[in-house]
Amino acid sequence: MKRGVESRRWRSWEGGVLGLVWLAIAVSDRVWLALDRHVPDWDEADYLTGALNYGRAIASLSWGDLVSDEWWRSLWLLSSKIPPLVYLVAGGITNGVGRSADVALWVNAIASLVLLVATYGLGRYLFDGGESEPESHRRKFGVGFWSALLVLVLPGVLAVRRIFVLDYAVCAAVAAIVWGLTRWRGSGDGWRDREGWLWAIAVGLIGGLGLMVKQTVVLFTIVPVLWIVLAAVWRRRWARVMQAMAALWVSSWVWGGWYGTNWLLILTSGKRATVDSAIAEGDPSVWSWRAWTYYLEGLPDRAYPWLLGLAIVGGCVTVWRSRSSSRFMRSQLLQSKASVRSEPLPKLEKSKKFYQKFHPTIHSDSYRWIGAITIGIYVLGALSPNKDPRYILPEVSILAIWLAVGLSVWSWKIRTIAIALALTANIAQTWPTSDPQASPDRAYIGADYPHAAIIAAIREAEPFTRQTIGVLPSTKTVNQHNVNLSGAIADFAVYGRQVGTIEEQVPADIRALSWFLVKTGDPGSVPESYAAMVEQVRQSGEFERFGTWALPEGETIEVYRKIERLVEVLADSRRSSPATFSLTVDLPEQATPGLIVPIVYRWTGDWETLRDRVMLLGWYRSEGDNSEAKDGDRPAWIHDHAVAAGNLALKPFTEVDPQSCRSQPDRCVFEIIDRTAMQIPADIAPGRYQLQARSLDPRDRDPQTAITEIIQPSKITIEILPNLANLTTMSDPRSPELDLSQQLRQLAALMPQGLDQLDYVFREIARINQYDPTQDYIDRTIAALEFRLQSDPRIDWAYAIAIAQLLKKRIEPAIAAFERVTQIDPANPYGWAYLAVVETIGLHPHAAYHTIDRAIAIAPTIPEFHTLRGVLAILYGNLTQARQDLAPSP
Repeated sequence: MKRGVESRRWRSWEGGVLGLVWLAIAVSDRVWLALDRHVPDWDEADYLTGALNYGRAIASLSWGDLVSDEWWRSLWLLSSKIPPLVYLVAGGITNGVGRSADVALWVNAIASLVLLVATYGLGRYLFDGGESEPESHRRKFGVGFWSALLVLVLPGVLAVRRIFVLDYAVCAAVAAIVWGLTRWRGSGDGWRDREGWLWAIAVGLIGGLGLMVKQTVVLFTIVPVLWIVLAAVWRRRWARVMQAMAALWVSSWVWGGWYGTNWLLILTSGKRATVDSAIAEGDPSVWSWRAWTYYLEGLPDRAYPWLLGLAIVGGCVTVWRSRSSSRFMRSQLLQSKASVRSEPLPKLEKSKKFYQKFHPTIHSDSYRWIGAITIGIYVLGALSPNKDPRYILPEVSILAIWLAVGLSVWSWKIRTIAIALALTANIAQTWPTSDPQASPDRAYIGADYPHAAIIAAIREAEPFTRQTIGVLPSTKTVNQHNVNLSGAIADFAVYGRQVGTIEEQVPADIRALSWFLVKTGDPGSVPESYAAMVEQVRQSGEFERFGTWALPEGETIEVYRKIERLVEVLADSRRSSPATFSLTVDLPEQATPGLIVPIVYRWTGDWETLRDRVMLLGWYRSEGDNSEAKDGDRPAWIHDHAVAAGNLALKPFTEVDPQSCRSQPDRCVFEIIDRTAMQIPADIAPGRYQLQARSLDPRDRDPQTAITEIIQPSKITIEILPNLANLTTMSDPRSPELDLSQQLRQLAALMPQGLDQLDYVFREIARINQYDPTQDYIDRTIAALEFRLQSDPRIDWAYAIAIAQLLKKRIEPAIAAFERVTQIDPANPYGWAYLAVVETIGLHPHAAYHTIDRAIAIAPTIPEFHTLRGVLAILYGNLTQARQDLAPSP
């Protein structure tokens, strides 16, 4: 009992010291962050924006949302490629404390605590005797303690602990999972062994949380998992196998929702994130010797050379002493059997202690276990085509334990000096500097970067609208991600997007956006079309220079604004009665079929009506001056869209006079000038056409009350002339870009033409989605077309809704939309094929199998149809059908 109390007391000392160390590290990190004025680079800014997006979702959470499947789906879809646990934690912190990068980085302090505890527990359990330490460990800090200290001061960890990337959280997750697996492996494997079942459940929970941090935790934990499971099967320990199944079941409740929602995108993006990225960065091939030595060569960068040297020498000394002690002990034992008096008892006891201290068989199983994990991590890391020092960093807890084992041969004074040197190197490595070109590990205390000031100036100039700014350079300090992050911090009022990357899309990018950001000097990693894009912005005469801001590096940021902006908002505070909802339109008097014509809408009304409603704009054939369009008539074409393309701010920028329209928009009348363009259908008959304008409230499900007529002071008409060659010059080359809803409808109309159109359709959709980063136009398009389809079931509108639902990743609504496509046009095989693909994505293989059969019955010679049916046949075990469909053509 006395020894147990003494052991617990000493463990309390270890825990207390480590707690103080964690607190000191957390405080020093906050001081460093308070001093540092760096702007996040590409990855960090992108991750921080993801955290802020989740923070905004959490802020809108109500108790009813917790039981809503749709809310959870929308939450998981906020991050389609990267598991969201770090985003959720950081978003919750920013939602409670405030939006900033420094606040979000509290998540790394939590990760530090997890990493510290897990490394300490793992090292102590493996090399300090677990719950019952040998006598040699009761009166000193053990391997667990020193490894926990080391894991917080190694240089590899320092490089990521003060920036918002997922690698540090992955380090903590891997350490926690390996610790849990080690404890589970050491527990009982009987059917009634409660400890084994409890650790299996704990491993399931920890592993599930780890998979919600990043998929790569599998690479660092698969070896110990396979060891435990395969050993249980080999030894026929079926209780252990059932424990493993229970752990998997428990973990699936943690990660199942996100992975089940995003499984297809995860699979399709895997090649781009690994193989394609490795080729682009010039990483060594897995078949080269360089790939297998890459991480070994970087070992001194992940552990200070003196720590590494002391540990290696200590390991060699331990091996030599263990062999010497083994030979000496065997000789002493033989002599003691011959004559008890041949050796004094104190000397014999001393030899036993020496043997127990240095003989490796005491921890031989621990060495095998951690050695197998180390080799497995290194081999899998070498096999991965994408190489980067950060990608091997999650092995830091294992590295710290190896270092602590090697240092254990030295006295505590030498170990303390080694740790002190590491801390000193940490301080030197991160010492403040005013040089913006210095190492990013050092706290930059020079002049501020102007990102926040640029966003503030844009908000001040456009307080009522949400703006998208085209960011043309792409450097570490000026890129679309950190501009976008600054806009997100400022209440998501400004979004940054990189445009002009494809030369043939440069004219469309110029037409579509009102704001562009360029810089002097080196533009960074930009495409060949960069120069043409910058020249268009600076020299075309369409833009004026809005402002210039100096960068600490000596270069300058220039922001340009379109002289005739796409959206202008005029506010009048002299409102004495409910605002009249009215519309006037400026457009050419004449046009020809197929022509793109500029059109200016001037909307007048109250803020809520203009912001929330979808405008139903239909053009009808006019038979005479007094004829009126009727609801039952079929429009010749439509131009449905939201006011200002849906870019009116959720709430205006209010950092001004509290009595102004910015602060109290409900007391004002607004006039919104909406400059856009529309395309006349190519097959339209000549004649005069009249506009019928109505507004739709998408939140109102009652069609009788959802529609409101818009007052038009006078009839709005356009005359369509025969398509004569001399009238084609009416097309204005400076016409704004077609509104996004019309572009989506036009692209969807290509879908029935076949699979050859898919690449073009989705490439164009990716382009136009850059112009509306929130993709609100998609929901407005769905709302408008759902209303119109009730009375006019057009196939192109049905396709537009189906594509829109798919873009929003709403699989079940997309299935219903494609089912409607097949009902409207049952003779087209491609509609059935698209439906089968979406059913497969929605994990409905039975329905997909029968659907693709319908497509093949209509068009039996299309090979892609047979490929899909062959894959689905494999799922059903119908190998005969699969062989027929997947066999190569003769």
